[in-house]
Amino acid sequence: MRNLYKALGLASHKVDEAELRASIERCPNAELARRARAVLLDPARRRHYDATLSQLQHIARLRANLGLASSPTWTRSVPAGEFEVQPDGNPSRFESLKSRLALFGQAAQAAQAGKQRGNGGCGCVLLVGLVILISILWDSCHKSSRDSAQSSRATDRAFTAPALVLPRTGQLWGRDTPVAPLKITTRDATYAYYVKLVSPGSNVALAEYFIRPGERLDALAPLGNYELRYAAGQTWYGTTHLFGPATSCSRADSLFEFRETPDGYSGYTVELFLQVNGNLRTRELAREEF
Repeated sequence: MRNLYKALGLASHKVDEAELRASIERCPNAELARRARAVLLDPARRRHYDATLSQLQHIARLRANLGLASSPTWTRSVPAGEFEVQPDGNPSRFESLKSRLALFGQAAQAAQAGKQRGNGGCGCVLLVGLVILISILWDSCHKSSRDSAQSSRATDRAFTAPALVLPRTGQLWGRDTPVAPLKITTRDATYAYYVKLVSPGSNVALAEYFIRPGERLDALAPLGNYELRYAAGQTWYGTTHLFGPATSCSRADSLFEFRETPDGYSGYTVELFLQVNGNLRTRELAREEF
């Protein structure tokens, strides 16, 4: 990931749109300018990018405090110079991380001694290492998450649409006769899902479905090839506002083909949750694209 603001010569991400547009127009690198327009001039994409950038900057600060700023793994992951920072001298975080690393070293020594008695020491090293990694990531992301939450609360206060009762799980609307099976399973008992089958290359929906938290959709779909898009959230405001400012939108990368076969109609069973060896890849959408 690139620090687009620094690559454009901007000192901070806190610049208005006019200054940002001017920097992009002055940029001599056509590819950099194209990427900056696509990401930074779209309000939804810029919010997501800024949140990720803030987390990377916190991680860079932690690495600087630990003397890891120039390690090969880090420099392969991010462009040179775009995330270079000086140690901030924060004693609480720095000393805490040093203590954890000391514990890790002690565990490693104990594991090495354990090798003489068998292979039981490996699990200890891996477990302690994992705990330290989680602690580092938590420290680096905590402030960013808090800032994002404050921004979200400000957006929520500006949103005034009335909340609606969640529709029942099933098909909300369809333009053509649905005949092919479509089953969608979720595991989240907190979030509801609003699903659309969309004609490829357009925003024309041919069928729409709703799934209440923790429930399973067992419905039918019209014949044809479609993109599957879905929005998730907790409070429903209707098909225009979806789940309000907290709406999360995604699109499946693969097309879904519902067709008639000699044995009947072929359809899909979709599992909308993260799993090992899953074969459904998705990408995030801005609400305007959904």
